[in-house]
Amino acid sequence: MFKSNSYYNFVAGQISENAANELKEKLSHSLTEAYSRGIFGEAGNKLAAGATKAEQGAVALKVGTQAARSAPTTR
Repeated sequence: MFKSNSYYNFVAGQISENAANELKEKLSHSLTEAYSRGIFGEAGNKLAAGATKAEQGAVALKVGTQAARSAPTTR
């Protein structure tokens, strides 16, 4: 990790320390964002696939129910 030496030059030390802190903050934010996109992107794909299967199941259930209703009854 970068450590500034403010003993030799106070102003340069302050500038480099502020730059290092800003870089660390931006890197942390970027890593968190990339991780979140990876996790939620994968979960979103799985959710979409599950919703498609649920839709197909609902259509099959509707067709089966309509067929059962229209079938002749024997009494």
